[in-house]
Amino acid sequence: MRRLSASFALALLVPLVAPIACGGEIATVSATVADAASVDSGSDSSTVDAGADASDGAVTDSGPSPFPAAHPEAPEILSLGGPVMTQPRFVPVFFPGTSHRDSIVAFSQKVAGSNYWTATTAEYGVGPLTTGAPIDLATPAPRETSDDEIQAFLATQFGEGAPLGVADPNAIYALYYPASTLIDLQGSQSCREFGAYHLSTRVDGVAVKYAVMPECGGAGGPFGPLENLTIATSHELIEAATDPEPFDNPAYASTLEDHLIWQLFPGTEVTDMCNFNTDAFYAPAEIGFFVARSWSNEAARASHDPCVPAAEGSYFNSVPVFSDNVPLRYQGASAGSPLGLRAPVGKPVTFDLALFSDGPTDTPWDVGVYDASQLQGGPANIEFDLDRTSGSNGDRIKVTATRLRKGTDINGSEIVVVSSLGDKTRFWFGFLSE
Repeated sequence: MRRLSASFALALLVPLVAPIACGGEIATVSATVADAASVDSGSDSSTVDAGADASDGAVTDSGPSPFPAAHPEAPEILSLGGPVMTQPRFVPVFFPGTSHRDSIVAFSQKVAGSNYWTATTAEYGVGPLTTGAPIDLATPAPRETSDDEIQAFLATQFGEGAPLGVADPNAIYALYYPASTLIDLQGSQSCREFGAYHLSTRVDGVAVKYAVMPECGGAGGPFGPLENLTIATSHELIEAATDPEPFDNPAYASTLEDHLIWQLFPGTEVTDMCNFNTDAFYAPAEIGFFVARSWSNEAARASHDPCVPAAEGSYFNSVPVFSDNVPLRYQGASAGSPLGLRAPVGKPVTFDLALFSDGPTDTPWDVGVYDASQLQGGPANIEFDLDRTSGSNGDRIKVTATRLRKGTDINGSEIVVVSSLGDKTRFWFGFLSE
């Protein structure tokens, strides 16, 4: 079963991070990923070191580093061979009682043809977005529903004279539910474990792309109900266009094997990759509503801010320096061999963080390293000790990590490196294998 990478994380409802809704299976993440291979760290000492002489662009002390300083490569989102949408059409569909209907219609007209849409999708082969006439359903929304029931409902809504008309393979049907509807997605609940999602279903032989948009309210986070809806809508539109059939024929939905751990958290559809930055959501003047930034392979390759349209100021980050590919298993099954470090439980291991920026920063940035499980509300499974907690372009920070217990779903622990400067926070992900 392919993991569900098509849903929207609930990060917009809290100031920094929140449980991700993309969860599911990682065991068959990509047809391009080879079988897991055991890689020995080659050390029997009490502390295992990742190796300072790895071919990672090691920084010397010969003087100030150029911008950006040498650092390991950023992830790249790969196509798994499925189609993208070259003529996407956004069709908003409203159940009775849905709030913000007129604002969503206005939003749809602003996004279509915007520079924002081009910046987030064009490099993946996606065409300009158009907007269809909004559809107001007469059928009341159920109090509870599931994705299986949503697909069954959609099967009755297409055809000549039907509410949604003849199924259009170029359309993304965004279904807006009222706040009174609770939606179940593979055992996860709307507005608690996910904020929205997109999938596809076949109707009359047509692959119908649809997005499910619950009304989640503010939930105590920084955005109100309308902002949550427009952010979620922009997120799902981009991912539906770049990965229209995530189960049946996935497109841009995975990474090279070296960065496979990113697929577990934060998720490797293009907008998932940016979802946890503190400036992930913004309101461009041309649209006038809040939208989500999204991952750009082109920007990442150039060591610029990969979450586009980029925020003002120099991009900065801190990257774990790993030289080995280590085995990753998910729920007992081989899932690939991402870059990482072998870290037996109770045995300290060390690795470097390479700090870089694409231009000068006013001050050094703060750096912390965390267990991904902890950031998602679980227990801390790793203790970290850093030889310093801030730095600038070209600096190195040495991290000592001690895993406290075995993993549950995976054979190790995912780590999250958090770099903060002012109101900006940047993330990088890595893996410590058993």
